[in-house]
Order: sequence, then C-alpha cells, then structure tokens
Amino acid sequence: MLLFSIGANRYALAARDVIEVIPLVKFRSLPKAPPGVAGVFNYRGLVAPAVDMRRALEGVASQSLFSTRILIVNAAKDGEPQPLGLIVECASDAVDLPENEAQSAGVSTSDAPYLKEIHHHDGEMVQRIDPFLLLPESVRNSLFRDIQENEVL
Repeated sequence: MLLFSIGANRYALAARDVIEVIPLVKFRSLPKAPPGVAGVFNYRGLVAPAVDMRRALEGVASQSLFSTRILIVNAAKDGEPQPLGLIVECASDAVDLPENEAQSAGVSTSDAPYLKEIHHHDGEMVQRIDPFLLLPESVRNSLFRDIQENEVL
C-alpha cells in the first residue's frame, strides 16, 4: 500500500493501482468541473484530469508541500488506459498492510463508496481508498469524453 495524508488523516492506495508517482505540476483549470477536479495536465503527451483528494474529501484545497505528489492511476476499468492524477499531501512510503488484518470502518455512506477498510500501522489508523470508485461513473465518463473531444479540436 502507498501511504499518504489528506489533512490530518492517513490513507492508502493499493500499490497495484498506482502507475507512477510524480511531483506536483501546474494544471489547466476546467470551468464548471465537478467538485474536487483540479484541472488537467500533460502526462506523457496525454491530457489527464487531476483530482485534488483533499478538496474532494474535505472541501479544502491540498497544500503545495514538498511531499505533495500526484499519484497516477488508470481510471479505465477496461479498454483504453485513462490516466487520472490524484493530488495527495505527504505521500510518504509504501508498506505491507495485510488485507486479512483490515477492519471495517463500521460506517458506510453511499456518498463515499471509495472509502474502504481500515488498517492499523505504526499507531495510526489508515483507510484504504479505491480509486476506481472515487469519481462516479457519470462524472468519469463525462470528464474523459470532454478531454477526448478537446484533443480532436
């Protein structure tokens, strides 16, 4: 699992879901973008959207810290790869968090299906995020369709 912070809380992504970790870059804003979408950026010649995880979860923009990173994940469940950047603070390290030791958070909300089980690591609770459930399918389809249409122009 790759550990990072969103505000005061620790989260993790399965390392298998992360394509690459890159430094924070400048974004082109997208007027009227869905909440949490920071804009788009050039990822290896492709236009890729970026989601500010802190804004998406807490309503506050991520800080531009030395440890703020973009985690590149593939937002496509199948078909052509669709790189998606997740802006996170304090991307720190990769650790082995055994899945069989994870515990339910005890609360689930339909508004946050991407928040998964909780692990204990170094005295902290670390909640796993499923990046494929982060954006609702309608938003994901609209966002990537708009990007593809703009690339043709």
